[in-house]
Amino acid sequence: RITVALHESGEIAAFTEVRVSPGSTAGFTDDTGTVIAHRGKGLARAVKLESLRLLRAAHPELDVVTTSNAEENDAMRHINRTLGFEPTRTFTQTTVKP
Repeated sequence: RITVALHESGEIAAFTEVRVSPGSTAGFTDDTGTVIAHRGKGLARAVKLESLRLLRAAHPELDVVTTSNAEENDAMRHINRTLGFEPTRTFTQTTVKP
């Protein structure tokens, strides 16, 4: 499911995506983004909050919803914390060159 915030012009100003696999009791919030011209207005938080509300209504069987974001993305980490997400693990990766 993709939830969007539309500008009065009809342009998508922000979006977020949530996923649930059939039969699963876990959901996952995927990408969330705001068009540069619309940043700083709380749209990313608003679309993520609405998507979680809709997810709960459509899938009351879910026990957990997870998300991930880059460590350096302070804005998204703040949004996730205010929505109740708690850090549980840190992933690192490296590129191996042949």
